[in-house]
Amino acid sequence: MSELQQRRSPITPASPAPLNVSGSSSARSDRSTSALPPSGDLSLQAVVLLCGAVAAVVTLGTLDVLLGIAFNASIIYPSLLVVCWWVRSRRFLWALVGLSLMATLAAGLLEAGGQRAWLHRGMSLTALLVGSIVFHNLLSTWRAMDQTAGELKAREHDIAAQNEELRSQTEEFERQSDELRLANDELSRRQRTLEALLRLSRSLTADMSRTETLDRICQALAEMINGPGLAVGVKLRDGERFRLVCHYGFGPRGPRSELIPYQRSLARLVLERNQTGYLEDVSLRPDIEMPQPKEGEPFRSVLAAPLRVNGRAIGTLEVFSRDRRTWSDEQIGMIESLAAQTSVSLQAAELHERLEQERRRFETIVRTMPIGVSVAHVPSGRITNNAAAMQMLGLPAESSIGQRRQVTHFRLFRGGVPMPPEQAPLLRALEGQDVIGEEIEVVLGGGRRLTVLASAAPIRTPQHKIEGAVVAFT
Repeated sequence: MSELQQRRSPITPASPAPLNVSGSSSARSDRSTSALPPSGDLSLQAVVLLCGAVAAVVTLGTLDVLLGIAFNASIIYPSLLVVCWWVRSRRFLWALVGLSLMATLAAGLLEAGGQRAWLHRGMSLTALLVGSIVFHNLLSTWRAMDQTAGELKAREHDIAAQNEELRSQTEEFERQSDELRLANDELSRRQRTLEALLRLSRSLTADMSRTETLDRICQALAEMINGPGLAVGVKLRDGERFRLVCHYGFGPRGPRSELIPYQRSLARLVLERNQTGYLEDVSLRPDIEMPQPKEGEPFRSVLAAPLRVNGRAIGTLEVFSRDRRTWSDEQIGMIESLAAQTSVSLQAAELHERLEQERRRFETIVRTMPIGVSVAHVPSGRITNNAAAMQMLGLPAESSIGQRRQVTHFRLFRGGVPMPPEQAPLLRALEGQDVIGEEIEVVLGGGRRLTVLASAAPIRTPQHKIEGAVVAFT
């Protein structure tokens, strides 16, 4: 077939895309920055809160100096640590603690208070330091937790990206698997087609008649073109009509008619143009008729290739479809290949019929000739005698070459001298000699004498090998 090569490009698995580690780290660092600002870079919110805290410390220190022991405002300093809840920076924390310590000490010195006032300030400073240490540990814990959460989110992002990559690879593998399955199905179909063609070529022999050849071809076509809504047929020209000589796929009741008018058939156009033709939708060409099944859905599309025997187109090989179909180049190539095989088989069958006809004609002529004729065939070792030879020499209708060498019911003489059996004209012709007009006296049983004029010649193959001989005598 003309389209047996697989044109599909090789399929290679897609390599996994490298993971974007730098992007993940960047995203993780961005999230860490948003959760915990660097210690040396305060945000605008932190600056505003720090300024507010400084103003609060100065105000509280002033109140502490003015009010003195009556109202010791230094106890309120630890409450300023609540600001660190919003600004989670250890630098900001210890800056605020330092301001509070300086404000408390400055207020105590300016007030020149007694022991009780310094006791209150000491307790406030102790509470401030304890709270600062607690907040420092909390900030460290929060920072570690935020960093861990950021790393977990980054890993989550990486895992999601890997899952997405694996999903895309899985989809790619599934697509490649589908392509491989389709390619495998196509190769299996082509293998079945080749096996059917091989069986067809082996089953077609030279001694088969045209009817037997067409039957074998239709059986092979039924195996190769076996699909839903498909049918095949061979149409040969019969005068002004085309006859559907074999078919498959027309249903149990067969076609409505096996005869199609020549002028209204697609086969006429195919034969006139001497090339493959098809109709995608026969309803668009009401002037074209094609075979239809007696029952079931009618055919709507047809593909036809010409059949040629000895250079002349004699018919078409056609594929029918019940659906509107666009025939591909591969299908056209396959039907043309099948048509070529069918043409060769029909030509061989026609040659065999012609040889059989010539053989029968030759046998009829030899059988009715008024002179004796004997024909020897070396491969089979048989000698055939016509009616005149049987009557003149008393020979059987058929004998073997070995029996002719040991003839006992008659003797041969040439010029009055006995001839040995191996010098008989037929046997000499089998050795490659030509005998022309040799006069021989035959003495039959009972003493009856018969003078005959014999001529013999070998029968050679095209390779000049002797495959037989013929002798005529009268």
